[in-house]
Amino acid sequence: MPEFVIGIRCFLRGFTLIFKPGIRAWAVVPVILSATIYVVLFWWASTHASDVIAWAEAGLPSWLSWLGSVMWVLFWVLAVVLITFTFVLVADVVSSPFNGPLAEATERTLTGENPPTLSLARMVVRLPRILIQEMKKLLYAMVFSIPFLLLFLVPAVNAVAPVLWFFWSAWVLALAYTDYTLDNNGFLFRDMRRLLYRHRLATWGFGAAASIAFTIPVLNILAVPSAVCGGTVLWIEVLKPDQGELRPGAQS
Repeated sequence: MPEFVIGIRCFLRGFTLIFKPGIRAWAVVPVILSATIYVVLFWWASTHASDVIAWAEAGLPSWLSWLGSVMWVLFWVLAVVLITFTFVLVADVVSSPFNGPLAEATERTLTGENPPTLSLARMVVRLPRILIQEMKKLLYAMVFSIPFLLLFLVPAVNAVAPVLWFFWSAWVLALAYTDYTLDNNGFLFRDMRRLLYRHRLATWGFGAAASIAFTIPVLNILAVPSAVCGGTVLWIEVLKPDQGELRPGAQS
């Protein structure tokens, strides 16, 4: 099976894993928390919108009273658009404390073994390194996004810029969601990149599937925990057998 297709399959398998016992709680709780945030926000917004629309209707002549219904339709269309395009971002922030344990639970379910670095004491000791790695990931994504964005301004080249941007985004997403299981297994950020680049077709397949899933309404509600579980599958089936000299603690 081509590695690109294997990467897609690993991501899709994440959707089936999030409902398994031992994994379900770590996957579902942050989704519920994210949904609760949106319910509260839109309850607050609809309450204020009701007051604004009532005030607007009071100033309209009777023959324009139908505009009140139009305003409500526009409000809910805007609400759906905002949920569609922002839910993944909010869910990613809310779920970030759960994703490491989620990746651990997935690896334990699939292999029967715990990652080697997930004891509480080791997590406390490694906390500064984890924070540094998070900063490295953020800077990496920001800095290397700039040349891809500049391609949109170059005549002729800008015709293929959307395709290049898609594959760059796929790479960043794959790096972000395999990071949890690789970090659990003691990998430094530089070694994560090198290991993923060895299997770049599988990495791009995984990231491409994630990029598409994150834009599909309803499906994107489960996309973040599924990506974490799928990233763990990618580690177990593709990356781990070929880690070689990039094993945790190796010199590079």
